[in-house]
Amino acid sequence: MTGPPYPLPPVAGSNAIGTFPIGVGSFGDIPLLSPWSTIIGQYGNSPIIDGLITSMSSALDQTALWDAFYDAIWNPSTAFGYGLDIWGRIVGVSRMIKIPEGIAFFGWTQAGDPGWGPNLTAPTAPINAMLNPNDFSLVTLSNSDLTATSTGTNGQIRSTMPQTNGRRHFEVTDVLGGSGGNFGVGISSLSHSLATQLGFDAYSVGIWNFNPVQAKRNSVTTFTAAAGTMTTGDTIAYEIDLDAQLIWYQNVTSGPANWNDSATANPVTGVGGISYAAAGLPPDHPYYITLDLYTSGFSGTVNFGAQAFALAPSAGYQAWSPVVPGGGATPASQGGSPWYSGQKLPITTSFELTDAQFRRLIFARALANISDGSIPSINRVLLTLFQGRGKCYVGPGVLSPRYFGWQQAGDPGWGQTGPWYSGITFFELSAILNFAFPLQPVDYGLLAAGVLPIPQHVPVSINFVSA
Repeated sequence: MTGPPYPLPPVAGSNAIGTFPIGVGSFGDIPLLSPWSTIIGQYGNSPIIDGLITSMSSALDQTALWDAFYDAIWNPSTAFGYGLDIWGRIVGVSRMIKIPEGIAFFGWTQAGDPGWGPNLTAPTAPINAMLNPNDFSLVTLSNSDLTATSTGTNGQIRSTMPQTNGRRHFEVTDVLGGSGGNFGVGISSLSHSLATQLGFDAYSVGIWNFNPVQAKRNSVTTFTAAAGTMTTGDTIAYEIDLDAQLIWYQNVTSGPANWNDSATANPVTGVGGISYAAAGLPPDHPYYITLDLYTSGFSGTVNFGAQAFALAPSAGYQAWSPVVPGGGATPASQGGSPWYSGQKLPITTSFELTDAQFRRLIFARALANISDGSIPSINRVLLTLFQGRGKCYVGPGVLSPRYFGWQQAGDPGWGQTGPWYSGITFFELSAILNFAFPLQPVDYGLLAAGVLPIPQHVPVSINFVSA
C-alpha cells in the first residue's frame, strides 16, 4: 500500500538543529522539506505520483550533504583532514611543525669526533657542551655555565649536549660538597624529573659521595665501593660506555688510583663497570650529564672536554663533547673523516601532525587567542594541549642574565677590572613549564609552535616534577 507514513515524520522547523544534543551529534537528521507536504491528500495513495515526488525529493534533499559538511568541516571537534586545515588557518597554526631530531649522516665511525673536511664549513665559533641554563631546578650558574651552585634542597641541572652511543669521558670537580651522600653525578634522559633525586627513578642513574661511594638507580643501591669517597676539592673522572651501559669513576685527587675503587675494574676491557641497564634507560637513547647538589650552597664544576682533563681518557674513550673548532675548515686528517655525523649541531625536522594532534593544537591556539596571559589561562592552554597526559603547569623562575663586558667583570670593580659589568648580581624572571609525564619529540615541537600566551622575551624552560 502506498501513501504517507503515519504519523508523518517531523518537518524542518520542528527541531531546527536536528535530533541530537547540542555539541554532541551530527548536523541533523530532519529533511529540510517533507515531500508529503506537496501531495494533495486525494492523491496520497497514487503509487505513480508518490514515486515521482519521493524520488525527486531524495535527489534534491541536501540534508546528508549538510550533515557531512558539519561533521567534516564546520565542527572542529569532529572535523578531519581538509576541515582541520581550514580551522588551522582561521586560528593561525600549521599542521607542519618543527621538532628537534637526532639525525645521523653518512660517514665513518670516527665522524663522532668530527673533522670538517674539505667540503664542509666549520662554525664561526667553537661548539662545546655546558650546563643547560634552560634545564635546571634550584641552581645558579657561573664560570661560563660550567659551575652549578645549589640554591635549595635537591638542586639539579642537565648538560646541553646529549650522547646516544660510544665511549665517553668527562670530569666533575666537587667545589663544595662534603662527603655525606649529598653530591651526585650521573646521566639521565629528559623523562627524568629534576624534582626527583638523581638515581631515584627509572630514568636516571647517579654516583653519590657516600662513604664509601654508592650508585643509585630507581631508588635501589646498585653498587657500593670497597672504600673511598669524594669530598670538597676532589676531581672525579667518569667514563661511560653508552653501548654496554656501564659506568666507571675514579677520584683523581684523593684516590685510590683505580676505577670504581677496584684493582680489576677496567673501562677498556669492560670489566667491573657499574651497570645501569634497565627498562627506563634503554641503549641508543639520548642521555645528558646530570649534576645533583642535594644541599643548598653546594657546587660542582663539569669538564666536558673543553679544558685539559686531570686524567687522560682510557684507550677508546673520547671527551663527552669534543670541542668543534670555529673559524674555518680543518683538514680531514685531524678529525679522522671527511664526513660529519651531525651530532654536534642542532637539527630540526618537519613533522606533519595527525588529526588528533592538530586538533589539540588548534584548540590550544584558539584558547590562547582569547587568553589574558595570566598563569591560570596559560595552565588551561597547557592542559588543552596535553589533554589526558597528566599534571602540567607553569611556574615562575629566576635567571641570572649576562651583559656585555670583559671577562674580569665576573668580579666587578668599576675602576679596577674593566669599565663594563656582567650584571650577574641581577636577576630576571622566567617561565618554567612543569610536567609530571615524559615529553616526546613531537611534544617539544608543539611547545615551540608559539601557542602559549607567554610574552615573547620571557625566557622559558622545562622542568619535570613528580606526579
